[in-house]
Amino acid sequence: MMSKSQIPNPKSQTTIAKAKFLAGSQNAIDVREQGGALLIRVKVQPKAPAGAIVGEHAGALKIKVTAAPENGRANRDAVKFLAGKLGLRRSDISIVSGEHSRDKLFAIRGLKRDEVLRRLQSLVPTQVVRSQDPESRMDRE
Repeated sequence: MMSKSQIPNPKSQTTIAKAKFLAGSQNAIDVREQGGALLIRVKVQPKAPAGAIVGEHAGALKIKVTAAPENGRANRDAVKFLAGKLGLRRSDISIVSGEHSRDKLFAIRGLKRDEVLRRLQSLVPTQVVRSQDPESRMDRE
């Protein structure tokens, strides 16, 4: 977990950049750069038979973890799973919000935005990466 002083405020106006992963539909996985960290929404499904990246769900990255949602085990498993998939240390990934929910906001440190986008694109099947300015409109296919 990040200390209170390190936690970026997801509602802050200091968002520097935005990138989206677009599927064939108009749904997207949002990755924001804020306060020296990359923020990504993740939907976590606990008690799965195996850990896996499912894809996009309601604008968030959906993953499955094997741990039960008891005493923070599923949270620890989700951090460990994402760190392993992104090639990071567990200490580089933390939960900003949603500790008691399946919908979480993760902060990722230690990689530049473009590298995280490249790694996520290789992990999420049938997703296309589009990088954009927060103020610009997204092109519809």
